[in-house]
Amino acid sequence: MSTPQPPIVVPSSPPTPGRPPAGMIPAEAAILQTWLIAHAGEYDTFAFNVRVGFGADPGPNFTEDVRKAQILNTQRRVDCLLLKGDIYTIVEVKVRGSLHALGQLMGYQVLWRRDNPGKGYARLLMLCASIDADAMYVYEQESVPFQIVIPLP
Repeated sequence: MSTPQPPIVVPSSPPTPGRPPAGMIPAEAAILQTWLIAHAGEYDTFAFNVRVGFGADPGPNFTEDVRKAQILNTQRRVDCLLLKGDIYTIVEVKVRGSLHALGQLMGYQVLWRRDNPGKGYARLLMLCASIDADAMYVYEQESVPFQIVIPLP
C-alpha cells in the first residue's frame, strides 16, 4: 500500500472561466468559481481535486504503473483545499447541500488528519446552491459552516 502524498498547493487564482477543475461537474464548478471570485483573496493558496486516503492497491500481480493509476483513481478527492496562514479548510461543493455531503466532509477531515500529521486541524466548508431545512439544521448542530452560492451566469 502506498503512502499518500501531501497535496500540491498552488498560488491563489480562480479557475479559468468555463473550464471546471478536474473531476467537477460544470454546475458545481460554477458554484466554486463564483465563490472564489468573491473569496480567493482571503486565502494564501488553494488546490483542487486534492487526494486523501490510501486508495485501493490491486496488488503485486500488476505493474507499478497500473498499481499507481488504480490507487490514484480510488483515492477520495477533496473539491478544494484552502490555506490561510497555517489553517486549512476542506471545501465540498454540491448543487444541493445534503447529509451525504456532510458525511463526505467529515470523512475527508478524518483522512486529512491521518494523511497529514503535523499540518494541524482542517476546517470544513460546504458550498451549495441550495440546502433543505433538515440538512441545514444538521450542519448547524455539527458546527459545519455552509454557504449558499448562486452561480454567476
